[in-house]
Amino acid sequence: MIKFKFTKNYKKVFKYAKGIEFTSMAGRISFGTNVVVPRMKLFLYLPKYFAMKKLYLLLFGLFLTFNVFSQDGPAIKFDVKDHNFGRINEADGKAIFTYKFTNIGEKPLKIEKVIPSCGCTTPDWSKEEIKPGKQGFISATFDPTGRPGLFNKYITVYANTSPNIMMLTFKGEVMPRTETFEDSFPSVSGNLHFIINALNYNSVYNNVKDTFQDLIVYNTSSRPITIKSVSGLNYIKAQTPIIIPVRKEMHIPFHLEATAMTDLGLNLGALKLFTDDEAEPEKIISVVVDLHQYLPHMTDLEIAKATRLDFDTKMHDYGTVKEGEIVKYSFKFHNKGKKDLKIYQVKSTCGCTAPDPKKTELKPGESSEIEVTFYSAGKHGRETRDITVFSNDPMNPEMIIQISANVIQHKD
Repeated sequence: MIKFKFTKNYKKVFKYAKGIEFTSMAGRISFGTNVVVPRMKLFLYLPKYFAMKKLYLLLFGLFLTFNVFSQDGPAIKFDVKDHNFGRINEADGKAIFTYKFTNIGEKPLKIEKVIPSCGCTTPDWSKEEIKPGKQGFISATFDPTGRPGLFNKYITVYANTSPNIMMLTFKGEVMPRTETFEDSFPSVSGNLHFIINALNYNSVYNNVKDTFQDLIVYNTSSRPITIKSVSGLNYIKAQTPIIIPVRKEMHIPFHLEATAMTDLGLNLGALKLFTDDEAEPEKIISVVVDLHQYLPHMTDLEIAKATRLDFDTKMHDYGTVKEGEIVKYSFKFHNKGKKDLKIYQVKSTCGCTAPDPKKTELKPGESSEIEVTFYSAGKHGRETRDITVFSNDPMNPEMIIQISANVIQHKD
């Protein structure tokens, strides 16, 4: 910063000079620490100072201009970088726009990759090198399915240019299509159409004696259809027979008795409906129940006196494993509480992992371990699996431990 030092009467003259600090000094004015000018000669010095400043700026601009025009690498110029689709109909399907560009440089241009801003967009581009003076393309295919309303998207382009990253944008508005009967009832089994041919009970505690979910069904036949009986899962019941009228939507309640279930965690099953539908008499309905152990509310004092499950480590990496190899690891755990610890269940996310607790009941201060076996057959790459430990620990009734491995192809 340049410093002018002079009597206060001169401040009005120079208040337009931004970035200059003014301080008083009798009889002379200082430009920084090395330049001192008598007050009477100030107006002779300033024009030279500002003229030199303009000269430096001019030379700097010429330097930049010379550098820009002296580049001999590839350079890209798009006909347009922004596109407005306007209004497009969802029913018409995917919309596509192609951005054309020219290599205005002196060396071949290569589009290295193109990344869209969301999964709704699929890019394509010229894979070969574009010679100087030649044209290439980058296209964006937008899928409007399930995306009514305004949209504003972009794709990021990486090339061997300088700068090497560019952005292309497109926008528009999706006009939603009119919903059809098939949209409302997409699952079909014979003459019965379902909103979804599944019952999802979500999270349920194992002390629940009765809860229900509706199966929503529509009969498209010319006569009533009767559900004569239901089988498959002993903890789900429906009052049969059930008569579904012609051309009517019907809500059929299926009752869940969670107290009859023994498997904690995620339960996947199926029901079989036996009907008099001539087109397809038997209907399969998927069932999802996420069952949790019920623990009654406890006071802080009760929690302090309760059991407490503690693991030495909750994660283990087997490292590199050859495909087909079987590896094991034991997770050590302890009861650090004041009451007996009960392990209700240990459950893995897939059949490739087999957890085996050595003890399921521990006194305060006791320890045990859970041996986890990982079967790598049919696996490849990075594999990670969660194991849920269900216990009577009121603070952590469902504790997750995890194993991982990098499975490589076995070479003889």
